[in-house]
Amino acid sequence: MLASGETPGEDPGAQPTPAPAAPGQPTNPGGKLANTGAEAPWGVALAGGFLVVAGGLAFALRRRRTV
Repeated sequence: MLASGETPGEDPGAQPTPAPAAPGQPTNPGGKLANTGAEAPWGVALAGGFLVVAGGLAFALRRRRTV
């Protein structure tokens, strides 16, 4: 027996399908997880670059021993 307002072949527990997002619009504007995860490699690269520059300066500015 069908419940009132239910059509045959319709899943009674199914959620309605959300409309697709407009082009250029974020699908989850409140979530920051994806943004934070995408920034991690840039932070590692920035830290590595800083260490390379600091090492180069230390090498260039060290006092050389004269023989």
